[in-house]
Formats: sequence, structure tokens, C-alpha cells
Amino acid sequence: MIDLVEYASLSNSNNESRIISGFTTEIIHRDSPISPLYDPSLTQEQRLAKRFVSECVRRSFPIIDPGYSNTYNEPSCGSRECTEYEESTTCDVISDTCGFKIAYEDGDNDDNGNGVVGIGVGRASLLSQLGYDKVSYCLNPDESASSTLHFGSDAVVSGLGTVSTAMTKNDVFYYLMLEGITVGNFPTKFYFDYEAAIMASINQSPVRNFDGWRLCYSQLISLPRITVHFKGADVEWYADNVFTKVDQNHECLAADPMLVRSFYGNVAQVNYLVCFDVTNNIVSFKHTEC
Repeated sequence: MIDLVEYASLSNSNNESRIISGFTTEIIHRDSPISPLYDPSLTQEQRLAKRFVSECVRRSFPIIDPGYSNTYNEPSCGSRECTEYEESTTCDVISDTCGFKIAYEDGDNDDNGNGVVGIGVGRASLLSQLGYDKVSYCLNPDESASSTLHFGSDAVVSGLGTVSTAMTKNDVFYYLMLEGITVGNFPTKFYFDYEAAIMASINQSPVRNFDGWRLCYSQLISLPRITVHFKGADVEWYADNVFTKVDQNHECLAADPMLVRSFYGNVAQVNYLVCFDVTNNIVSFKHTEC
């Protein structure tokens, strides 16, 4: 099994009607020039180094001033927002205001301003609160460009090149059945077989254990055809899905052995429209230029 962690039409509290059937919004990378977190004083190498340091050291960012919003309000202790998500709220009985606190599976929480959006199937996720049964996204490998996030009717992925596989889910994760990965003519089922097949297919000397990355290269490489076999759906990986640039001179294999559970990460999904249909329990993939 492989897990996918995914972290407005608006609906009423009973999901009986929607104002609009779907909508699309942008996802902006924190290092994009159009991001409010963008630091123009950093070089690309400094930006890369800072990014990987921040994976270990959680950063806090300023939270938006609620005065900029004409819809902001502080719910009371007896409000639906407070009582419906009781496991994630705290009540100040003196001021009769309800506080909200939730932890995400990547270690973030709502009080550090990191802007995490949950699109899983739990009650507190954005997908559940908006009342939609479909969400999709298209991740752009170019950090200076925007990616897209789609809900409802806008999230449908179909047409030539679309493949679909069944999923199961719990309150946090979506689960897919991964049957194996083919690298050129080498079928693999486990991480170490996959890593060995990648090494055997590249006619360059690898850089092992570089700055915490197991397999890297400092020279231009070419890859054979790589196909991920989900149950009933084959997804082809391209260079942007397999390697990630960690500094100006090294590209490293964007995979790591996991002892407890395996995640189908964001690098593996770039330049794919990925749709989660939580009613029919289907994930669809369509290769595209995001």
C-alpha cells in the first residue's frame, strides 16, 4: 500500500445546496517571486539550502491581520464551528470565544502561520468543510510559476491519457495499491531494487550519501522509461518525477526507504493532473504541462 497525504461553490451546514458547482485557485510556492514570503536577496543556491534546512527546523511566518478580511469573525463557544469540531477547539468561557488548533501529519500546526491546507477526508479538512466530493491539483515543477488546485466540477480529470485506480481512505490518508515500478526492462517492487535499477541504468558515477540524500549525480544524466504500476493504472515518470535539484551541482533521487509506510510525494506528481474522487474512491492521473 502507498499513502497520499493531501494537505470555495460553498455549501451550507447540511451540504444540501451549493452556491457554485466548483472553483479553481492558485498554489504559489514560497520561493516564487509572487509569494509574500519571497526573499529577493537570496541567490538560487541560498534558496535551495534554506529550503532543505527548513525541513528540519519549522519556521513561523506572520499570520494575516484579520482586519484585512471583511468576513473574519471570532465564533462563540456555542457556535456550530466550535461544537462541530470539538476535538480541535478550545473555549475561553470568560470572553465566550472559541479557539481552533489542529496538528497536520507533516508536523505542522495551525499556530505557526505556515499556511497548511488539508484536503483529506477528515471532518476538519477544507474538502469536507466545503462539501465537495472531488479535489484535484496540477503541480508545476517551476517554483517561479503557479500551480492549480481545483474543487467540485472543476476537479474532474478525464479524456485521452487519463488512468484511474481504486483507493481506500481513513480520516487522514488516501491509500493506493502499488504493484511495482519498472525501470527500463527492470521490474522492481521494493525501494532498494528500484534504487539499484536506477543506478544500473545511468552511465555516470553516482555521488552516494550526499548531504542526507542516498543517491545523487553531479553530471548530466539520461533516464530510461520508468513506469509506476498501480492496480489498474500505469503512470509514467519523467525526469522531474524522479530526481530533484538539491544545489547548483547535484540532482538527487527523490525517494527514500520508509519502514512504516510509503508516501507518493509531490515530486512524483509534478506535471500530472491528480484527482481524488472521495465518493467513488478513485484517483485519476493525467500527464500534462502544469
